[in-house]
Amino acid sequence: MERIADKSFAFAKRFLDAWTDVDTHGPVEFQNRYLFKQMIGACQFSQAYWTLYQTRERDAGRMIARHILERVFNARVAKISPHLAVELIAHDINEKIEKVELFIEQNPDLPDKNVLVAKVAELAAERKIFLDYIGLEAAPNWNYYRRAEKVHLQWAYRSMYMDFSRFVHANYELPDLVRRDEECPFANFVALFGPLDTAASLHSLTCSDGAGCSVSAEYGEILQEIGEATGAQLIIE
Repeated sequence: MERIADKSFAFAKRFLDAWTDVDTHGPVEFQNRYLFKQMIGACQFSQAYWTLYQTRERDAGRMIARHILERVFNARVAKISPHLAVELIAHDINEKIEKVELFIEQNPDLPDKNVLVAKVAELAAERKIFLDYIGLEAAPNWNYYRRAEKVHLQWAYRSMYMDFSRFVHANYELPDLVRRDEECPFANFVALFGPLDTAASLHSLTCSDGAGCSVSAEYGEILQEIGEATGAQLIIE
């Protein structure tokens, strides 16, 4: 497993090292930065996953696998168009606002409530900047099922994502039959797949080779190795 993980990381590292930011701002630049951020996140969470794997804390590993899968969904939606990438950014800011507002509502006597109120205003102004770029008044609802469905991975949401979510939201409710050190082939698959796939999504923004792309061919070879190593032979388009 370690050899395949190294391959996946090495694949992503090429795009990490080659990535450069620009001083301009617009949907295209936001899309590029967003995809880069998803790749970085997938790599960092994957490294955390394999650390937990070595210590046999594999129930916690499934929580990490959920975060990795989210970044796969994010990157696959965002690569479709700059407009969709900015919609995702606006949605994520919207979620932050809702969480802070809910915290304020549930804790009306907070001594530093004004600080949080100011933070909400700051986030709302930031959200408006992104929405103005794409001509929208409100942030669309991009829940994770919709993201998965948009890229034809709703089956991954209904199976792997929902299974991983049990360990995030209700780990204490899981039956004793689910052991802490029990190996999960699908979590292993996602941990190997995340860096590879998010890097490929980033590469797709600038690739003009089409079917003859050597990166795409390498991606397919590593994906096949991941399936063989984990026993999770999944159909990924």
